[in-house]
Amino acid sequence: SEHSPAHRPPVDVTPMAAACVSSMSTLHTTTPSRAQWFAAQVWAGREQLCERHLCARGYQVFLPRCQEVRRWSDRAKKVERALFPGYVFCHVSGSEVGRIVTTPGVIRIVSVAGQPGAVPDAEVDAIRRIVEARLACEPWDFLAAGQRVRVETGPLRDVEGIVVSLRSHR
Repeated sequence: SEHSPAHRPPVDVTPMAAACVSSMSTLHTTTPSRAQWFAAQVWAGREQLCERHLCARGYQVFLPRCQEVRRWSDRAKKVERALFPGYVFCHVSGSEVGRIVTTPGVIRIVSVAGQPGAVPDAEVDAIRRIVEARLACEPWDFLAAGQRVRVETGPLRDVEGIVVSLRSHR
């Protein structure tokens, strides 16, 4: 197919963005008049600050967050962190996407073949459903990186994605 891994156009991203991008079925070319989702690379650890700057400029922003337990020698605490460290999603028209990079903290827009790559609405909606469900996610032993999966039951029913990587169980 046109978007098979062997025929996919070069993606101008960091390794973390490549993992994020590879989990998406396709990145679309931009449409100047229609609002679309774009992934903006921002300074890692400053995602929330960048989200506030983008919102203050009137952009619709989606910063997926997850909870993680941080352990110190004397306590453990649940903290919220960006699901994709160093990235936020911004909903703008193709003609306005270039203005996002003038926002403090934004490094660049994830691009495909030198052009801003729109993230399909269905991909952002799937990420939103996963975050809103607040379920702990981890890979099953029988899955392999690159495998396409679909949740069949529960609050994430019909959410689809591609396994990006597997971590060993501890």
